[in-house]
Amino acid sequence: MIYRTINLIFDVISLLIMIRVILSWIRLYPSHPSIRFVYEVTEPILEPIRQVLSRLIPSYRTSPIDFSPVIAIFLLRLIRNIIIDIVF
Repeated sequence: MIYRTINLIFDVISLLIMIRVILSWIRLYPSHPSIRFVYEVTEPILEPIRQVLSRLIPSYRTSPIDFSPVIAIFLLRLIRNIIIDIVF
């Protein structure tokens, strides 16, 4: 039960990040409640990664490609595996 809950939480967050990436390509109404929800949930995860990347790579902020979702999903899977190893 705990194992499935941990997986579900991390899968939902990863899915929301992927949805955000797709939304960035489509450019729908940012004031729509569901779109705002996606941004409000994912921004606290993505912004710290962007800040670190911009310190490591000065031209990152002006780059047309945002690698923070890829890094976030990788880190989420790593954290999930660590938590599962600790709990089980």
